[in-house]
Amino acid sequence: MKMTLFNPSNHIPLLLEKSKSLCRISNEPLFLFRRLFDFLKNNKITIPGYTTFQEQIISRALGHEKERLYLTITSNMQPLERELLLSLLEESEPFYAITCLKKHPKNFRLSAVSKEVSNFERLLPLYQISDRVFPILNLSKTALDYYASLVEHYTVQGLNRLDENQSCLWLLCFVYKRYRLMMDNLATMLIYSSNKYKTEVEEKAQELLVADLLKPGDQNWKIAKALRFYNDSSVDDTQAFCKIKKQVHNFLPPDKIDQIVLTLGNETTQRDYRNQFHWLAVDALAATYTQPLRLLIKVLTLNGDQHVELQNAHIFLKNTLNNGIPLSQVKFYKFPKEFISSTSKKFIYDETDKIIHPSRCEYDCYHRIALLINKSALYVTNSTRYNVIVNLTRVRQNEADFLSI
Repeated sequence: MKMTLFNPSNHIPLLLEKSKSLCRISNEPLFLFRRLFDFLKNNKITIPGYTTFQEQIISRALGHEKERLYLTITSNMQPLERELLLSLLEESEPFYAITCLKKHPKNFRLSAVSKEVSNFERLLPLYQISDRVFPILNLSKTALDYYASLVEHYTVQGLNRLDENQSCLWLLCFVYKRYRLMMDNLATMLIYSSNKYKTEVEEKAQELLVADLLKPGDQNWKIAKALRFYNDSSVDDTQAFCKIKKQVHNFLPPDKIDQIVLTLGNETTQRDYRNQFHWLAVDALAATYTQPLRLLIKVLTLNGDQHVELQNAHIFLKNTLNNGIPLSQVKFYKFPKEFISSTSKKFIYDETDKIIHPSRCEYDCYHRIALLINKSALYVTNSTRYNVIVNLTRVRQNEADFLSI
């Protein structure tokens, strides 16, 4: 196999340019060495010495990438934006802000939801900066993850000792990644809380149904008395049936019998009878679950080509709650009702009397949103796990563009 001798004047500039591009994937020297080694091997070029690799190629490429990133940050961030970003490293509370942001929620309780929502509010203006600057940095996802991981690894004191541009770079990547993971956390919290709400509603509805069936009632007593005629040994079996009917009609009139038969024999009526306890259970449990679900629905942004009516309902609830307007004070005609199914609407609102049950409307909306997010039929904007797949494809494509070098 014929090999080409390594020629410094020809091959060092070539490898240096490749190294500069590879630095946008990772600035780890070992990664760069392996990629360059593979390039030389595949092109049948002899391998230069370690000093040539380290001092004339890799070190120069890393220095160039550092200058490029710092210049990009300096040119595209206003002084107030830099100050806001670096404030994460200031001790203005019992804990450094960056220390609080490093912690992920351990459970789905109200306190954990409130803390993650508070982190969202703190991180949002910083994410808007990073979301604008990050595409200009032209880094791969691997590089982004690497720089973000350095913030996780270093102490606050260590981060404060860095060059300001270096701190800004690492913090920009950390904020960008942490915000997207935060949206994953918030969406997962919504799905969990909504599912738990639904489970407890079903259990409570069953309790209410059983209690209603077992409660003493005049109608049930009369039905039982009428049925007893079939097994009562004191009843004369030889008498005409019309006489037995007359005895039953004395305490259960014919029109009442017709009404009972119609109710018990109608599948829709029976379904409505059972469903009413479902919505009574929603009313009973609303105070427990509304607070965490409202916190989550106020910060999540949905997207998708389907379920437009449900997305409009979410926007309405989000804007109303963020404006501090109690839903009980919202006029009937302003409530979005198009997303409500035909089987549920009779329990949620009355079109004739212009009455709506806000807690039931919220339950139906939150449950449907959580269900569709979990099925990838609705997407959470800026989420990594619950976002539209085309965004993930674009990230992979960008990565492939770098790796093809």
